[in-house]
Amino acid sequence: MKKGDNAQVAVRSRILKRNDENGNSLDADCELLRRWKRGAREIAEFEQLRLANSARKNKPIALKQKARTSAYDGPYREALRLLLASTPEIVESEIKSIGPWDIETATEEELEQIGIGIDFFHHEVLSGMNYDAIQALLRLFLASHGETIASNEGLKDRCRKLRQAVSESWERLDGMFNEIRATFSHYAGAH
Repeated sequence: MKKGDNAQVAVRSRILKRNDENGNSLDADCELLRRWKRGAREIAEFEQLRLANSARKNKPIALKQKARTSAYDGPYREALRLLLASTPEIVESEIKSIGPWDIETATEEELEQIGIGIDFFHHEVLSGMNYDAIQALLRLFLASHGETIASNEGLKDRCRKLRQAVSESWERLDGMFNEIRATFSHYAGAH
């Protein structure tokens, strides 16, 4: 903590800045984080509707999330558009600009940014869409923020859930490959 004008001011590790209406410099979210937050809000709003609906005693409303029909569907559609349509340099820059720049000075808000990213990847892995791209983006995300995740119990818990989802998806994929290998073996006459 730094002292200035008899008030303690937290040392911030953010680089992205914006000015408020009074010209004061504030931390700014990167575009990817803004889009992740919108997707998280959409999921939370649907969950609130679902919970309120389940509490209705008479005539509950049938709520269903719209099925994904393309790579850009779902609550994180704006983030997916950014990640899947941008150059590798932009994607790397966006992912690396999230969260703390220094673990020693990390704030709860910055740690939550990493958590929002973990939640995004968890949701996308469960969707089964954009599988190869999500795996590559997840690798970059973990390479960029792994040290931060390892230093925080809450982030580690979220990451455990993500790891379980990734493991299950890889098991399904491995099963499909085994079926393909068995089919090739059958047609090739190799028993």
